Amino acid sequence: MKTILRKKIQNDRLSLSSEAVTIKSNQIASQLFSTLAYKNAQTLLLYMDFRNEVQTSTIIHHCLMHQKAIVLPVVSLDKKKLLLVQINSLEEDLVLSAYGIYEPIVHLDRLKTIEDIDLILTPGVAFDSRGNRLGYGAGYYDKLLEKRPSKLITYGLAFDLQIVDDLPHDAYDQPVNAIITESRIILCNASTRDTLHLSL
Repeated sequence: MKTILRKKIQNDRLSLSSEAVTIKSNQIASQLFSTLAYKNAQTLLLYMDFRNEVQTSTIIHHCLMHQKAIVLPVVSLDKKKLLLVQINSLEEDLVLSAYGIYEPIVHLDRLKTIEDIDLILTPGVAFDSRGNRLGYGAGYYDKLLEKRPSKLITYGLAFDLQIVDDLPHDAYDQPVNAIITESRIILCNASTRDTLHLSL
């Protein structure tokens, strides 16, 4: 079921024109910038977009312009986990990986832990309104999110076409607190709703 849904949503997303992806991504960025969780965050974990994911360059530039620290993940195949690396520039601190994804150059003095992060902005293939997230199958984000402090807010970034009614999920799948699309912000659990005035 997950495999079929993953393929369908990825194909739907790939059918978007580059112009549509940029317009929708900018709308998502604007929604994000309106949240207090974003305004209050000093250190954010983001991702570099790939294959018509929600674009993050506008968000990263906005963060750097407002003196927010940006952390990006690097897949460590030998450790089978994500390394978290702070960057200071999109132009100088990234390298194209073997998978065709831009990743930060790993410097030991720039490594961060999940405890250093104030707000996580995560990609995903699909989400449902309860915050369940369908990833790409490797489980790297689920392993990372499993270790997050309870107070750490996680937003999924997605286009409306990636939101489904009911997503199949397993015990190890880690839900997000809210999902930001081009048209709305979906609050996914009671704790997020209870702190609505703090996070939006």
